[in-house]
Amino acid sequence: MSSTVGIKERQRSSTIQIIPNPAQNYIQVSLPELFGEVFTYKIYNSSGQLIESSDLNDTQRIDISILPKGIYYLGFYGKWNQYNSIFIKE
Repeated sequence: MSSTVGIKERQRSSTIQIIPNPAQNYIQVSLPELFGEVFTYKIYNSSGQLIESSDLNDTQRIDISILPKGIYYLGFYGKWNQYNSIFIKE
């Protein structure tokens, strides 16, 4: 008999605000539940390749001007939480 023990990872997508979406030069990201927690964001292209990674505080603009047009996956990774979303680069 095998038993797996672990910690359930909390994920929420409804609390992420990405404005504008679709976007051309930047996206403004807001995670209202941060309360000062620092998150690392990671942008992946539609093939799953990591494009960019950096730290994000309560609200921040992310420059996407150099990205080619397409659909991107945006992940936010903190000490206690993980959030995922999608944005479109026009």
